[in-house]
Amino acid sequence: MKAPEFQRFLQFQRKALGMSQSQMASKLQYKYDRISNVERGVDPIPKKYIQRWLEILGIPKHMAIKRIMAEQEKGISEVIYGFSPDSTVGEDAKDNRIGDFKIGNVTKRKREEI
Repeated sequence: MKAPEFQRFLQFQRKALGMSQSQMASKLQYKYDRISNVERGVDPIPKKYIQRWLEILGIPKHMAIKRIMAEQEKGISEVIYGFSPDSTVGEDAKDNRIGDFKIGNVTKRKREEI
């Protein structure tokens, strides 16, 4: 099972700082094996640890929110369209989709080829 992108990002940031999982666990006052489970996507990040986790890794909150939202959007697109919008799709799988875009307070409809 592949870990969610945000959790892999946390792992990357931790490693970039030269911090071990046990060091991270100590700073969070959290169990070592739980750090591993979160980074591998086995367990979700407990809500009470998210803010401190970001602080320890020096990740701005707005960046974390942006990454989480992008991951959620990708997952929703996969459910709706059957593939990730950034994946390579063969010509026969392409078709016209209707998308929304907003101008001021008015939502417009447009047809786009994916």
